[in-house]
Amino acid sequence: MIECVICKHRKVKSGLVSISLERDDYLIFLTRFPADICKNRGEYYLNESVTEYLLNCPKEAVNKAIWATWEYYIRQLINFS
Repeated sequence: MIECVICKHRKVKSGLVSISLERDDYLIFLTRFPADICKNRGEYYLNESVTEYLLNCPKEAVNKAIWATWEYYIRQLINFS
């Protein structure tokens, strides 16, 4: 079980989080990512697959100037949960 690095409690729940990333002059806001969320402090923890996707997705979005709703991308994340 995951332990919160802030409060050291092991009380986490599965949920969806929003994440903002900056690259160059762009701010990319992504919503509805699966994560484990600390019930005490709200800190969230992403699994390795989601983190890898997040690191690559903004590059693609900026390079192709994709400005669409996140619903297009969330379909690909269903397999990460």
